[in-house]
Amino acid sequence: MKNLFLTPILIIGILIGLENVSAQNAPQEGISTEKEIASIPVKELPETITKAVERDYKGAVINKSTRSDKTSFYELKLAYKNGETLVINYDPKGNLIKK
Repeated sequence: MKNLFLTPILIIGILIGLENVSAQNAPQEGISTEKEIASIPVKELPETITKAVERDYKGAVINKSTRSDKTSFYELKLAYKNGETLVINYDPKGNLIKK
């Protein structure tokens, strides 16, 4: 008789617990769980960024550029004639972001 009473209570408790776990793992609307990174053509970089690279890294050429988190910063892959490469980050105003 005890088992007939406890079994439905245990099942209900398990179902409620599973529902809570599912709700915690579901992505929330309007909140991105992954960083949004978009590759952008070098010719479409803002002038503030290209001028900052010319100012800070004379002789370097921008090989690749990405924009992260919808304009929070730009990541640039630079190359020099001697083969040296480096990756740098700038904010939209042209300020170098230290890693």
